[in-house]
Amino acid sequence: MKRLWSVENRIKAALFVLAILLWFFVVSDRDYEADFSIPLEVKGLEAGCLFVQDPPKTVQIACEGRGRDLLVWRYFLGSHLELNISGLSVKRAFPLVPEMVTVPAGFPIRDLTIVSPETLRLHIDRLAERRVPVRATCDISPAAGYALVGSVRCEPDSILIRGPQILVQQVGEVETQGRRFSRLSGLFEERLPLKGAFSPKILLTTHQVVVRATIEPVAQVTRDSVSIDVRNVPRGHRSIVFPAYVSVILEGPESTMAALDTVPPRLVLDYEQDWSDEQSSYQPTLEGPSQVELVAMDPPDVAWKVQKIAGWRRR
Repeated sequence: MKRLWSVENRIKAALFVLAILLWFFVVSDRDYEADFSIPLEVKGLEAGCLFVQDPPKTVQIACEGRGRDLLVWRYFLGSHLELNISGLSVKRAFPLVPEMVTVPAGFPIRDLTIVSPETLRLHIDRLAERRVPVRATCDISPAAGYALVGSVRCEPDSILIRGPQILVQQVGEVETQGRRFSRLSGLFEERLPLKGAFSPKILLTTHQVVVRATIEPVAQVTRDSVSIDVRNVPRGHRSIVFPAYVSVILEGPESTMAALDTVPPRLVLDYEQDWSDEQSSYQPTLEGPSQVELVAMDPPDVAWKVQKIAGWRRR
């Protein structure tokens, strides 16, 4: 260690540092062309307005000067390009010129130019807010022998969004992030995050909602002597269905099946949708609560004839 810091070695180190300083002094005294980035500052944005797209954070400039002056200007003086947009609230293009760059008076740089962007395009819009519905996009699969009652619900079912008016008007709804839940029964409740809107300029007043669903055991009900409702038969025609009454087995969530006495399902044959001259046997369509399914019908289909009434004339 003593040999390392001997007088001779210290003299050599000092000479080496001095040589570097002399080299730097000579090199930095030469003229150079420089190309680098400086911050862009946009000032004067009117209250209640905001950018539809944020302007760039920097601009690229080029200039000439002595090396040491360029280093001082870039790293120590904090120069920037300043653009004042006071009083503007519309889309507009601004040519960027060297006079917008803050340069200390008398500072020795030459041929200052704006390289990129030469023109700054700003889209300014009024701040707006709007209430939009929230939709659950989770995939809910009940356990075997269970069924989902009604639809999946969100709480709250709508939220406020804020942002540039032109973007806010384009948002029709906000969705939860997609999740899959399997083999569920009973009451389901889960807190789910919301997907971000299509633009980062749209702000959500909340970022989570509670998703709820009711899942009940499946029940079956047998109904005898259920009539068949025939619709939209043309005037001057008669409809004959045989047999006129059938027995059915229906399936659905317990609470829905318990309410069938007050909201009875119907079996329907619709001439406009179902009739065909080449067909003789038909299976009626079940109309009723959306979650009730027709499991079986006795007989499994019916005969249906539509005949023109002899002698009938349009009046």
